[in-house]
Amino acid sequence: MVIRKQKKVLVKYTTKKAPKVDFQRSGIMNIKVAHEMRRTEEHKLIHWLRDNSIPPAQALGIIERAVDTKTTGHRFNWKMVRFSLYLWARVAEDKTMFMKPKIDTVRELVSTPKYKKLWGTFPQSRDFDHAKEVKNLAQLIAEPRQQIYFKSANFVYEGTKTPIPQAIVDKVK
Repeated sequence: MVIRKQKKVLVKYTTKKAPKVDFQRSGIMNIKVAHEMRRTEEHKLIHWLRDNSIPPAQALGIIERAVDTKTTGHRFNWKMVRFSLYLWARVAEDKTMFMKPKIDTVRELVSTPKYKKLWGTFPQSRDFDHAKEVKNLAQLIAEPRQQIYFKSANFVYEGTKTPIPQAIVDKVK
């Protein structure tokens, strides 16, 4: 007897982003029409999930993972400390009117005693490796998924409680 494994293939697709419409301001649509449009979109999603045999719990888990940003735990805190140290170094370079390449800033930052001291305060399962830390931090800064954390509200100037303006964060990151 031959038993065949059934292959489930989830088709990756890109959703078309509908333009945002302020229904209250535009006189074209009223609230009732807007709700009907939303209901039809929701029904399309429900039918697609049914057609692809995806249970609601699994779909909800996928959506939560895609939308949710983890803002707790020692790994997130360590990431934000590294981002702060990096931005402080870049702001200091910006004040001198000479911005080095990002990788040079990362190399200098990782070799500082302050970075090594902070590295030791977070739970680590390995010894400090300068080259690996430089690589990890450079990749983390360049990763598109991490760009959502580079907001003015997340960073303050070193030694103060004054937030770094978003224009400066965008310029130096």
